[in-house]
Amino acid sequence: AGDVNIFASERGIMRSYAIAANPNDPRVSVISSAVSGLSDSIQNLLGLEIEPNGNAGSIFIKTPKLQIANDGVVTINAGGDGNAGQLDIVADTIRLENNGTISATTTVGEGGDVNVRANSLFLDQSSINASTFEDRIGSNISLNLDQGTILDNASNISAQAGEAGQDNSGGRNGGNGGNIQITSPFIVALGNSDI
Repeated sequence: AGDVNIFASERGIMRSYAIAANPNDPRVSVISSAVSGLSDSIQNLLGLEIEPNGNAGSIFIKTPKLQIANDGVVTINAGGDGNAGQLDIVADTIRLENNGTISATTTVGEGGDVNVRANSLFLDQSSINASTFEDRIGSNISLNLDQGTILDNASNISAQAGEAGQDNSGGRNGGNGGNIQITSPFIVALGNSDI
């Protein structure tokens, strides 16, 4: 997948106003660099491998104010054996609200890192997460905030490793969860929020 670069001189806003349980719903705002599989019928028709094998590209966003709300998503995702790209965000203020998400996910390849540099970060019922599966190295999350970080209303920042599928040699271990590094003068977690 190719790289995505976004430079907004005033504000970057991602909002989805439809209630949608499916992030592939066209009514949900998504910025994504992903490698994902096609339907079984298309794969069979074209004689393609079941798992995609390309690397996901990187995403770079630079804006004074970034707001991701109402199921909006910024993500890098390698759905096959390729590696996830890098996700870099530079802003003065970043607000994630009502299920806003920043994420990096990889299935089989190496995880891509999430790097955020801002004055302040506020999450309200939202998440920043990095996930990996199989027996790979997970994505890291690095947050550098000059003024502070607030999580509220069951928000979370997490790096997770999933369970690996079984293979013919008897199975593999799950992946290694990535690291979370937060540099901030203060961090406040309210209302069942977690890091």
